[in-house]
Amino acid sequence: MKSDVCVDYSGIKIKGGRASGLCPQGLDTRDAVSVFDFVPKNFCPLAFHSIYPYLLAFTHNARLEWLHDRTCVEAQCPNPDSAVVMRLKKKDKINKIYDIEIIGLKADCPYGMREGVTFLNISLSQNICLRAFDAIMPYLNELARPSMHDKNSCAAALKATCPGCSYSREGNGFSSVVFTIKREVV
Repeated sequence: MKSDVCVDYSGIKIKGGRASGLCPQGLDTRDAVSVFDFVPKNFCPLAFHSIYPYLLAFTHNARLEWLHDRTCVEAQCPNPDSAVVMRLKKKDKINKIYDIEIIGLKADCPYGMREGVTFLNISLSQNICLRAFDAIMPYLNELARPSMHDKNSCAAALKATCPGCSYSREGNGFSSVVFTIKREVV
């Protein structure tokens, strides 16, 4: 990848270990997964992270008063070279299903996102845990940087706690998932 902003996430694995209890979202964290398991198929993880706050807000029926049309919002990826602009649209409010359309870009996207492409029927039932995704994304970006590709850095693993924990007075207290994020040595 040529961009300083967009990075290569291949080879980075995420493994969750239950600190206590179960994941409130029902995410099975026993197997190692990649960031691409958290985002819609063929969607750039960094671009998805840009639209994430709006998806989370819509999912929880937040009222975004500044929107003229309360069924859609636009966001841009952080890469200033390609500047991919996306439109998130509520498709089914009851079942919380959304479409994300690429409505513009300044130049070629390193992940191949193209104007006019629409990612259909995005829902949280597709194994997308927004809280976990948001918690691990900064660590993924750090591990994906070229300076982290030397052998010493590859041996290190980063840990992140998912903020989607729950508390039960009757049970064992907090239920949380701690993720271990590590680049596989190739």
